[in-house]
Amino acid sequence: ALGRGDADARRFAGDQLALSDVLLYDEPAASHPQAAGVIERAGMRMRPRVEHSFWSDEPLRSYVEVYGLGMLDGECEFEVRYSIYPSVPQDTPVWFDVVSAAGDLLGFGDEDPVISQSFTRRTTGHRAAEYIAIDIAALQPGSYELLVEVMDLNSGQHAARRTGLFVEPGASVRR
Repeated sequence: ALGRGDADARRFAGDQLALSDVLLYDEPAASHPQAAGVIERAGMRMRPRVEHSFWSDEPLRSYVEVYGLGMLDGECEFEVRYSIYPSVPQDTPVWFDVVSAAGDLLGFGDEDPVISQSFTRRTTGHRAAEYIAIDIAALQPGSYELLVEVMDLNSGQHAARRTGLFVEPGASVRR
């Protein structure tokens, strides 16, 4: 099915650092037909994982495009960080928000990601494609948020995108 509608391209305009949405995907088998939902970007074939649900014993594969990188001496240099945090329910009662805010002020906030990986990258273009496969075996079953952050080391600009995901028990637990 083909969807048509207005697209908001403001975040990609100008020379501001920007990120595409985060795509969670599977690598399709070489024999998988192109017409069956497989997309290709920068030479990589991907089948979107639209349900955002993963077994803990399989890698979480993520793709994001980076736009508006600043060039210095013919090169763009940037840092990319992938962090996975436990999800916070969106419909929490007011008292929960008050207690959480007080705990954060007192230094009891749980702000550390469960998994975090960062890399420094270089490219000769103002845009880049980022792929990663993250080992999520350390995650307990439940809801999480993947946060992808990029810091342009030439311009000092920062951009971030996030997406939700759900982790289910791995094969050893399913048996």
